Amino acid sequence: MLSTDHSPYANGHSKFDDAFEALRASYYKRMRNDRASLLAIHAELLHGATELTSVYYTIRMLAHRIGGAAAIFECPGSAAAAATLERSALQAIESNTKEAREGVIRALESLLGSIAEPRPDNTLAL
Repeated sequence: MLSTDHSPYANGHSKFDDAFEALRASYYKRMRNDRASLLAIHAELLHGATELTSVYYTIRMLAHRIGGAAAIFECPGSAAAAATLERSALQAIESNTKEAREGVIRALESLLGSIAEPRPDNTLAL
């Protein structure tokens, strides 16, 4: 019979845990950058973006990316807020109305609230 004393799981910790933690650190770093992008877009929407369709496409792409990563790293609130923002951006692309723009702004603010400000240790302050 083989001994499990030298298994990578013998102490309850594996190289896969380390790799996942490295990915998680990258996720928090990316969230810091994505949050900064979303804040800039938010300001642009509030203060006179003229070419809204391209802004909505950018929002949709960011929201989709954020939502997928949030789901992987078990952040259901951020994943749901990102999905809502993505749907709002798609509606705004299709209709390009004032109401759709306001819906995008509300959804964007909700996502910003859910991801909060990353801390220096690469965790999110929620």
